[in-house]
Amino acid sequence: MEIRCLSSKVFIKQKIPQSNSYLCLFKEKKIYWLFNCLEGCQYMLLKEKIKLNNIAKIIITNNNINNMAGLAGLLSSLNLLNKKTPIHIYANQFLIQYLYKVKQYAQTYFKFDLYYFQLKIGIIFKQNYYSLYCFTQHDYYTFIITPSYSSSKFFVEKAQKFNIQASPLYQLLKKQKNFLLPDGLSLLGVKFNKKIKLHSRYFFYTKKYHERSSLEIYYNNFFYKNR
Repeated sequence: MEIRCLSSKVFIKQKIPQSNSYLCLFKEKKIYWLFNCLEGCQYMLLKEKIKLNNIAKIIITNNNINNMAGLAGLLSSLNLLNKKTPIHIYANQFLIQYLYKVKQYAQTYFKFDLYYFQLKIGIIFKQNYYSLYCFTQHDYYTFIITPSYSSSKFFVEKAQKFNIQASPLYQLLKKQKNFLLPDGLSLLGVKFNKKIKLHSRYFFYTKKYHERSSLEIYYNNFFYKNR
């Protein structure tokens, strides 16, 4: 996973200050998460040679209406590009109601499905071997992107060499189960899987004064449990 600051072209490694639109790129899946959609965000995405159709999730990080000033234009462009896959938008209740009003006023029909989710404390979703956690304090949000250490990649080509088709056996091998076939051949599930090692965690602060409390939450709930 790679995280980019769209406006300043600064590539962020660990701590991500809240000041602009940011993009999480999952190159192997060609899926993007967009944090905030400021005015001119669409131009910045195109300047970075980002395929707009690959945007899957949009997260609005606080109550500032400027963080979604470019959202209506981006959705309209996706509609013109005949986007088929759905978009999930995560925001607080006020901004979700605002989006409904804008859509109702514009009388716009989107060719893709649009889903709204209210931000809440705890895990927001899991996707592409990463989980997004959210914490809130006085209408400000802190996000933690943490990897799923139990993730593994299944070698489809290797299974096909043994003439293993999509079946219950196929699924059990994914779970690293072992089998002994009638001809004496043993299939070790671990040999058909490769564990993906992901070590980096990313912090997204919406207010600098929350850095200490956010780190305390992280160490109390994630670090010590995974030692």
